[in-house]
Amino acid sequence: MNETELKPCPFCGGKAELKIGKMALYDGIYPVKYELRVGVSIKCTQCYMSEGERTASIDIDHEKIELKQSIYETKTVISMFKRWNRRATDERAD
Repeated sequence: MNETELKPCPFCGGKAELKIGKMALYDGIYPVKYELRVGVSIKCTQCYMSEGERTASIDIDHEKIELKQSIYETKTVISMFKRWNRRATDERAD
C-alpha cells in the first residue's frame, strides 16, 4: 500500500475518500508568497465517519502561475493518511 492509498474504514469497513472542501487564495505581503489553502477531510462513504477537516497549504510559483506540489504531497494530507491508516494492532506511529 502506498502512502496515497487509504485503508477501509476502521469502523464499518467501507471505502474511505479524501474530500476537498473550501479553497482560498492567500496572498502574503512580504516576502512575496502565494498559497492555495484547501479544506480537506477523510470520510467513509458508507458510515460517514470522518477524521475532521484540516487546512492544507499549497505554495504557488508566482512567476509560472502553477502549484508547486499536489494536494497529496502536502504535510497535512500525508499526516491525515498516516493517522487514518493506522490501526490498534500496528506499532505506534511516529
